[in-house]
Amino acid sequence: MNLHKHLAVITKSKSATSRPVLQHFHYNKESQSISACDSHRLLEFNSKETIEKTINIHYQTMQLASENMIYPDLQRLKPSKADIVAKIDVRSINPSLVQLLKVYKKEVIKLSLNEKTLTIETDQQIITSLPLLETVESCYLYMSCEYFIDLLAFFIDYLKEARCESLITGFCGLNRPIFFETENSQCFYLITPIRKK
Repeated sequence: MNLHKHLAVITKSKSATSRPVLQHFHYNKESQSISACDSHRLLEFNSKETIEKTINIHYQTMQLASENMIYPDLQRLKPSKADIVAKIDVRSINPSLVQLLKVYKKEVIKLSLNEKTLTIETDQQIITSLPLLETVESCYLYMSCEYFIDLLAFFIDYLKEARCESLITGFCGLNRPIFFETENSQCFYLITPIRKK
């Protein structure tokens, strides 16, 4: 899997340019993880190699940041628990889904949980639905379709190498971040929602 590519999608986003430290990959000794954050998204990947020192490396030049450049406390961004947790069947997450969603890339989408389905829709129409592995309570939120496409592209790439039956998603409220993680807890992806009246 090309982890660098997926981390760079976040660090080179417009949201990251306003804070130079966010244009770096964060290697964390304490959590043994590699992260990228742009204030709206967080991708954290548990490292397979031992991280001996907490450092920040620029995504493009691969140069080490100065020690006075402090990365945000990412643990504060991660919800302690979710209101509703659902398991998405990974067999429904594939490249054709990404191609389908690219038509709506610039739009805001609505993600809805309803019994055993995660529905993806716009204000005008239902785009598609993904099967859940168990019944859950109903809830919904809005997010950038572009962010959701990037998230799916990451997990599609990851699932080529890892054996997982489900992708876990946690809804924390209408205006709270939603997160997705693998059942082995190796990958964690968080997205902030969009508020709509």
